[in-house]
Parts: sequence; C-alpha cells; structure tokens
Amino acid sequence: MRIALCQLGSSTTNLNHNIEMVIRAANQCKSKNCDVLVFPEATQLAFGGDLQEACAQSTAFVHGLQQAALISHAVVIAGGFRPADGNDARVKNTLFFVNEHGLVHCYDKIHGFNALGYREIDTIQPGTTVPKPYMGIGCAICYDLRFPSMFCTQARNGADIIVVAASWADGDLKAEQWETLSRARALDSCCFIVAVGQPDPSTIGNTVPSNQPSGIGSSLVWAPDGKCLSRLGRGNAIELVDIPTSDITRYRSIFRVLENEVPGIDL
Repeated sequence: MRIALCQLGSSTTNLNHNIEMVIRAANQCKSKNCDVLVFPEATQLAFGGDLQEACAQSTAFVHGLQQAALISHAVVIAGGFRPADGNDARVKNTLFFVNEHGLVHCYDKIHGFNALGYREIDTIQPGTTVPKPYMGIGCAICYDLRFPSMFCTQARNGADIIVVAASWADGDLKAEQWETLSRARALDSCCFIVAVGQPDPSTIGNTVPSNQPSGIGSSLVWAPDGKCLSRLGRGNAIELVDIPTSDITRYRSIFRVLENEVPGIDL
C-alpha cells in the first residue's frame, strides 16, 4: 500500500486556506499511484483557532477532502472537528476518512490531552468507541498514542496499519516520547504505524498561542519489528512510503504477540 505522509501546517484562522492546502497536496500526489493520503490532526484548523467556527464548517471541509480524493484517486485521511452530541457546547476532535464518493469512515478522539497543564476536556467531547479498521487501516489521534490497548484491539479487529494523526505538543523530551511511543505501538500491536504530525509552526512562519499543542513535525513510519521506514523533519513535507502489508502475517508468526495475550490480564 502506497501512503503519502502529508506533514503540512494548518492556519489557525483561514479555513479555506487549509482546504486549498489539502487540494494542492492531492495535485502533487495525483500521478504517484497513492492509495492513501494522510494529513495531521487539526488539518481543518490548527489549535489556537476558533474550533466552533471550524465545527460549523465541517461539511465544507469534508467536501474539500472529497475533492482531494477525486484528484488523487486515493482515500484521504485528515483531522478536523464536528458537532458534539446532545447540548454539549464542546466539539469532537475527529479523523475523517474520505474517498471520491464522500465520507466513508470517521473516528472521534477518545483520550483527551489533559496533561502538562493543558485541558482538552474543556473544549473537546471525548469519543467512546474504538474505531473499526477501514481497508485494513486503524487509527488514533495524538494522545491516544499513550494507550496501547487501543492499538492491540484494532489489530485483533483486522488492522494491518494504524494511522496516528497528531498535533504533538512541543516541550522537554516530547520529541523523544513521540518517537518512542509510536515505535512501541508498532511492537505492541504488530502493525505498521503511520504517525503524521503538524509541523513545527516556527519552521513555516505560523504563529500559534504558546499554550496550544502546535506540532513538532517528525512524522514516522514503523514496521511491526520496530524498523523505521520513514522519518521526516520538523517542517512542511510530503513523502511517499510503500508499506508491505503482505508481510504482516510473517511478522505476526514471528512475534506472536496478539495470539499470546492472556485473557483477564492483557484482554
């Protein structure tokens, strides 16, 4: 499966600019025979922007992703926002899967980033359901990366690849944690991990409030044995990676992590 890592920085103010950015990336990839284009968390609007306004424009964002899918002949996966359930004034932090026919799958982030002085719970309504794989692709958003059971569950349910879309907060040892955690999730779940983050805003001239998880770039792809298949820098970048999903049975027959899980302890 050929996947385009689209590590591209979103504006905090201009929703149309962000849609146009996705479409430009699709044009860049359209002759590359990509199966999937993966964009970061908060591609629709970077953290620090008006999430309620983004939420009101979620239909337009999905339509823009559909245009990108039509151009690239690929499934487009990108992070955005949509209305919360009930009378909740918060929004959902959502990963949208869109093909040329429209929205085919989505996931609402379960684990809020309520750590290191940040309270995502104040603005984001948590999801409640571990996503089912689509085309053998599972998914997670940012802070979910710290919770291995979510990855193993998706592997047991048929995921060979798990996409992690992120806007990873910078800070002391945060880049090291991003690398260690994403690699560990490949080993835990015996899946390929495709971790795509918002770039460091300082590398692309974006201004983001200092208290927001703005991104560090450093997108990564890991094989189930911990081998790094791709590593990006901190700025804007698009890179194509061919993921040998046909090897997943071989990896799992060697490591046998999933079949050796113990009911009542690991499950």
